[in-house]
Amino acid sequence: MTIQKKDLGAAVLATEYAVRGPIVARAQELEKQGKEIIYCNIGNPQSFGQRPLTWAAPASCPLASIPL
Repeated sequence: MTIQKKDLGAAVLATEYAVRGPIVARAQELEKQGKEIIYCNIGNPQSFGQRPLTWAAPASCPLASIPL
């Protein structure tokens, strides 16, 4: 079975990635005021010297084989 856009609920279709919206706009406003902003990319902790998460992939592998 292939999931198509018409199969998705309104809440899923309305989902936004918040980091790209008002949060970034506000950060840009603060930068214009001379404030220092540190952008933290939650998807890439290594860019801030953190060790990568090693448990996420092995933990989610069994979920890939569960029929929906």
